[in-house]
Amino acid sequence: MTASACISAPKRKVIFFSIMNLLIVIIGTALTGCQPRLATIQQTSTIKADTLNTVEINPLETISPPAKAIDDQRTALMPHAQESISELFNAPKYNIKLIIDKDASPYTGNMRLKYTNIEEIALDELYFRLLPNDGGAYGNGSLTVSEVKVEGVPVNQELSLNDSVLKIDLPEEILPGESLKVEMQFIGQVPGNIQEENVTTGYGIYNLSRQALTLSAWYPMLAVYDEDGWNLDPASEIGDSVYSDIGFFTVTVSIPNEFQIIATGSETSRTGSDQGNIVTFVSGPVREFTLVMGKEFSKETRIVDGVAVSVYTLPEHSSASELTLDITADSLHTYSQVIAAYPYQELDLVEIPMRYASGVEFPGMILINKTKFDRTGSLSFPVVIAHEVAHQWWYNMVGNDVFDDPWMDEALTTYTSSLMFEFTSGDSAAEGLRNYWQKDYQRTVEDNHDARVTESLAYFEMPENTGMYGGIVYSKGALFFENLRKEIGDQAFFDGLRNYFQSYQYRIAKPDDLLEAFETSAGKALDDFYQIWLYSP
Repeated sequence: MTASACISAPKRKVIFFSIMNLLIVIIGTALTGCQPRLATIQQTSTIKADTLNTVEINPLETISPPAKAIDDQRTALMPHAQESISELFNAPKYNIKLIIDKDASPYTGNMRLKYTNIEEIALDELYFRLLPNDGGAYGNGSLTVSEVKVEGVPVNQELSLNDSVLKIDLPEEILPGESLKVEMQFIGQVPGNIQEENVTTGYGIYNLSRQALTLSAWYPMLAVYDEDGWNLDPASEIGDSVYSDIGFFTVTVSIPNEFQIIATGSETSRTGSDQGNIVTFVSGPVREFTLVMGKEFSKETRIVDGVAVSVYTLPEHSSASELTLDITADSLHTYSQVIAAYPYQELDLVEIPMRYASGVEFPGMILINKTKFDRTGSLSFPVVIAHEVAHQWWYNMVGNDVFDDPWMDEALTTYTSSLMFEFTSGDSAAEGLRNYWQKDYQRTVEDNHDARVTESLAYFEMPENTGMYGGIVYSKGALFFENLRKEIGDQAFFDGLRNYFQSYQYRIAKPDDLLEAFETSAGKALDDFYQIWLYSP
């Protein structure tokens, strides 16, 4: 069967992107997706961080999340996905209380984590990531932890790697299958506005500006334990830094009345007074929890395949809401039919000030750089949105080690984004993207840069390899999947894609898991093909 037979037509008129415009615009525009580009991004204004005026709000002790949080978390999932609650009973469960004070930074929090040892050995210590302390995408902010207790008992703690790794000693070993509760207080200091001239680090995903307070990796995040032990890689300068297991979150936030709040998951309760609002969110199974707050967002919502898709734009770009919704809706609908149904009740797209990145993915939420909204007529605009929406499948629902194997989500996401164009606008639109990947990779080779698609993030961060990441991981990686599809045919390719997703949803996959899925669907070994495309420059 042909690829176009894999998906039914959307219920509304699709967006048509002409191949001529695609070729003209996209070749001249960096196809960054969530990859940072080190070229300067033009800023439209200078924004003072101290203009985020807030009011006094309730003390931390007064914040009370729902008593039956795990039951409420079913409300964050579509009916077809609610059984995942019971299947993932032993996943980490975060219960966090957060206060945003009158200055928006610093913020204060209390976290209670229920941890179950799902490993095959006993553990006598746990590790948490305090990523804002390690710079990179998070700028020059900080995250400080105090009063760490396990089952109510104070424990020893030790910081390392620029204070971005927190080790806590357990009072006694936790055996496989056993559970315990960890509690800690924390304070976060959010960097000032990235658009100020004296600020030179950070993407804007942990940042305070006049228009938005953006909090990613804002809480102590449990590190991943695998066959190599605890994964404690430094924060990346060019890629993603969150490598985490699936978890469940109940997050209760106290905020000033005038703030809108957008979050991973679904809002389950809200109480208000003259002093502020107390809002509780719960998530389905996700890899991290992200918050955005502001006072100026315009919101437009559309129901797509039962999912509430919302677009939050800043005042100067509110006229782009309908187009943005169209692209986001087409992307969600396409991937839900080609790969698997989207499991969450909501998907939010939020416009914020950013730098070095056109867009960044988070569970149930994507952030798009406000500079992209200045050029909505450019084909880079829908490409970025399609890319970040695809990350809901490849990164969030199916995880991978973003440090050791960045190609597994970035290359597959880049290729998957072309399917939105193929199934809504025809093969010619997708072919324009494929031509761009070929030219981008060819430029990389002509610059005497070539590498294996499967290299680690650390390899691409080496000074001698600067500038290779996009051309190799994104473009050459996407070409691998395009040529794999030609090699084994549409039926086997899409069967392999769907089987890979079903086998590793809410888990962490390894490269062999992905490659074996296609060999199984094709009914033959593909070692020679893989050697050419993945393991040879």
